[in-house]
Amino acid sequence: MPSTITVRPATPSDAAAIANVHHTAWQEAYSHLPALLAIRTLPQRRAQWAHSLTSGFPWDGTRCLVSESPGVTGFLVYGPNPNGGMEMYSLYVLASHYGTGAAQALMHAGVGDGPCSVWLLADNARAKRFYEKMGFEEDGGCGRREREGLVEMQMVRR
Repeated sequence: MPSTITVRPATPSDAAAIANVHHTAWQEAYSHLPALLAIRTLPQRRAQWAHSLTSGFPWDGTRCLVSESPGVTGFLVYGPNPNGGMEMYSLYVLASHYGTGAAQALMHAGVGDGPCSVWLLADNARAKRFYEKMGFEEDGGCGRREREGLVEMQMVRR
């Protein structure tokens, strides 16, 4: 296991590495959803990340951090939530780095330990357990939605 995790702001030169992590992490986490995996190809991810890290994200105040140990092993995209606190838009770490503290390091550096929300696939039990460990709970209000035929749930930390 890696002994040192570095978290830093992403730069345009990280686009290919982040795209690789994003693609691989989806393959690892969503192998039971082949239709979802088919619509998100590695070339599409590379183009998306190159654009976002060069031209900016479509939401004001959005930031991206990467974890390294060595090489990019994970990333967090986050920003202010219009309802207060922060929102995590994407948090992915390679399965080979589960349990190393990379995801916690990204969260701590990006959103701290204050109020925060995140949307995840409702059937992603591993992610749900991770967020619960980090102080999140399922939002009982508007906490469910369907997108692209998948049910997502919102978790919040107050």
